[in-house]
Amino acid sequence: MTGFGGIQVKKRFVVAASVLSVSCPAGYALGADAAGDQLQEVVVTAQKREQRLKDVPISIVAVGADELKDRQITSMEDLPNAVPGLGYTSAGNSHYIEIRGISDIVGSSSLIGIYIDDTDVTLGGAATVQANPITYDLERVEVLRGPQGTLYGEGSAGGTVRFISKNPNLSTFAFDSNVAAMFTQYGDPSQRINAMVNVPLIDGQVGLRVAGTFQHDGGWIDQPAAQRDNINAQDLTNVRIKGLWQPSSQLSIVAMAIINRNTRGMDFSDSGAPEQFTQVFGLTTSPRVKNNYDLFSLTATYDIASVARISNTLGYVRAVVPQWSVPAYFQTTAQLTPGTVADYYVPLQDISDHLLTDELRLASAGTGPWQWTVGGFFRRYTDAVSAPVNYYGFPGPASQPLPDPYSSEILSKFRSWSAFLDTSYRFWDRLTLGAGVRSFQETQHFSDFVGMTQQSGTFHSVDPRVYAQFKLTPEVNLYTSAAKGFRSGGFNQFEQPQYQPENVWTYELGSKMSFPDARVDIDADVFLTNYSDYQTFAPLPGAELVSAIRNVGHARIKGIEADASWRPLAHWRLDMRGNYLNARFTEVAAESTAYIAGDPVDLVPRYQFAASAQHDYMLWGKTAVSRLDFTQQGPATYRNRSSGPWYYNESDIIQMLNFNTSLEWSNNLTLGVFARNLLNDQGFTNPYSIIGNGVRSRPRTVGVEFTASFE
Repeated sequence: MTGFGGIQVKKRFVVAASVLSVSCPAGYALGADAAGDQLQEVVVTAQKREQRLKDVPISIVAVGADELKDRQITSMEDLPNAVPGLGYTSAGNSHYIEIRGISDIVGSSSLIGIYIDDTDVTLGGAATVQANPITYDLERVEVLRGPQGTLYGEGSAGGTVRFISKNPNLSTFAFDSNVAAMFTQYGDPSQRINAMVNVPLIDGQVGLRVAGTFQHDGGWIDQPAAQRDNINAQDLTNVRIKGLWQPSSQLSIVAMAIINRNTRGMDFSDSGAPEQFTQVFGLTTSPRVKNNYDLFSLTATYDIASVARISNTLGYVRAVVPQWSVPAYFQTTAQLTPGTVADYYVPLQDISDHLLTDELRLASAGTGPWQWTVGGFFRRYTDAVSAPVNYYGFPGPASQPLPDPYSSEILSKFRSWSAFLDTSYRFWDRLTLGAGVRSFQETQHFSDFVGMTQQSGTFHSVDPRVYAQFKLTPEVNLYTSAAKGFRSGGFNQFEQPQYQPENVWTYELGSKMSFPDARVDIDADVFLTNYSDYQTFAPLPGAELVSAIRNVGHARIKGIEADASWRPLAHWRLDMRGNYLNARFTEVAAESTAYIAGDPVDLVPRYQFAASAQHDYMLWGKTAVSRLDFTQQGPATYRNRSSGPWYYNESDIIQMLNFNTSLEWSNNLTLGVFARNLLNDQGFTNPYSIIGNGVRSRPRTVGVEFTASFE
């Protein structure tokens, strides 16, 4: 049996069920001080209160606004270039996000949490759909590595990614506009317009901030059989509206709306032909997808004297993400001879998700020795996936009729409640001990309208966390922690057995060190993760031709991460970040043959490395900045022993070299030139080329941009 993106396919070509369904060393976010030779600290809110990054006892990468711009990071897809330990793979509307070896492959919910400000926007469901936030006009992106089950709950077993947007300025009118033109080798040109306006409506009390991104990405993949060029072009519109009302120094109310409309072709590419796509069954249709979502949130915060802060965040997300002409093929024997490949084709898959969340929390204020956070969280989520017509069978001549179709339509409803507490106490200004716990309960209702069955059940979990910090000096901080995360269980179609929750325990030892005299910051950690009750597709006992999502065994993940920043000279900055992972199954159920003990966990890059050099200087009497970024990502695997021991593939080693330079022509105008993928690396970024869903990096792209800012 092969499982991919929610596909469940029986061996011998019978379809069973469902369908496609911070360490920021020293704070790049704030840059250097006026002297240009010191690194400054970053403040993050990873523990739902403001803290210096170096005081947070978990591994965090915080990517600030300047770094996002300089690296040309425009969305979630680009973040792995700056954050080792974070992986991103897409196949149509299925998004697989990985942190520290924990990846969304199958299941009814996510393993990685995604937040915009304080609003949970984590989706999931049968199609593995996720929002893809835009990074324009953000304060920073925080990537929390490791289980965040205590503060962020179910769906954050591997970690959490937080997109922190800028609040309205209540006293100053501001305007920013960025226009870029890009030219891609082998493809069409691209254009991007970013614009922001900030208006104080009532001085010091009410403000409005509107930011928009309007982008056309020219495609570079052709489809010769259909006589179409550049079929993977993209058109994106994203508008964020944020209002702030601050009637007093104690009370603030923030309302936000995000409208995202995105239509794009899929980046699937043939093996041996990086700029070419061939559709299955000899068809001439081109795969494309929409990713449309609306987000509405309201956050009210009240400071209770100088003792505590109470806040409530209410959020609603509506996602409509249909996809058309989705292809895949499955090798059925070791040799690629006629009749050994079965094609899979979905003319239309309609996906509609609705997410309502509400979080109420009370947190300590100030910098006293006792810090605490207590709260409750409610989540209601509906995931509907419908594919009226699906085809699966051996390919033939283009004129041959398609195989007999089948259909799939499922509706999943989730309702959960959580209560959480986290507290810590600092002794002698050096030693801090902390602990936290979260209690979770979820009720699910699962309807299979084709199989005419319904299932319901309740899942629950208790997720603790303990940690300790010790400051050798004010600038050298050691920490250790043990934290649990989990993902809920779920149901299969045709009343096949349900599967139980996954559990993750991670034990971590790390340090965060600053050496001001040497202008060096170093963060490093090692960790061990025990991954229990791994969820994936597997044959059912006594029914080898029937496959379903099951708990197949256990895995162990060992890893090391290191991040460093150094200013060797004034106006020079060097950064290095990297990680190495060993993620393997340690125990696999005897009746499950998709994996055996010792196999690597799928979709986990073995290593990631990023190095950057930045120089600030004067050119023609004007301020200029030049930056060079290099990243390398190791291979990730994909295998299925239920098809055979030969069913195995790896992604390529991906090397990216990017360059960016800008010149501040005046106080209000900046000119820039940038180049991405200078090495023109077009290897497969995921291991899915074995099923025709291989995605490659965008070819060498150069661009120019103009930024006008007024404040």
